[in-house]
Amino acid sequence: MALPIVRDIAHQTVKNIVGDMLVFPNQMSFDIMENGGRPPEPEGMITVKLVKGTGLRSANDLFSKCDPFVVLE
Repeated sequence: MALPIVRDIAHQTVKNIVGDMLVFPNQMSFDIMENGGRPPEPEGMITVKLVKGTGLRSANDLFSKCDPFVVLE
């Protein structure tokens, strides 16, 4: 017949010694990209005003997928 106090002390001792070795997950991380993969800070701002567009499809239909784009040269 085991004494409960002895069992508790043995359990706590094993938990303290072995517990630190069995912590899951053991991981190590490091950045593989500069600045942690974040884009660089902007250096300025440009504003573009589109004056005219030609050959665009109508977006009057509720389910149309009209997605015009502009090429700047």
